[in-house]
Amino acid sequence: MDLTQRLAEDYDAIPLPEVSRVVQEAAAATSRVAAESTSAAGINIRLEQIERIARGDLDWMCADQARRPRVRLESAGRARSAGHPRGRHLGVASLG
Repeated sequence: MDLTQRLAEDYDAIPLPEVSRVVQEAAAATSRVAAESTSAAGINIRLEQIERIARGDLDWMCADQARRPRVRLESAGRARSAGHPRGRHLGVASLG
């Protein structure tokens, strides 16, 4: 849990549930790869691996977010005027 909180602070652009999911997936990946070790050294190494994997994934997610244009939904009235055939039912995504 401490790792999740620390990473959530470092990657504040990523929602906490997503950070938690990434940490859980990293922990699952390390448990499949590494032999279970109950020694303090083994646990520390595993925690370092979990953090390294999670940070790599979160770095990728931040970079992916930065590459994507921001999208906002506009009113349905404007969607119709934009020529969308179902505009009265759907919002139109606009870049901005």
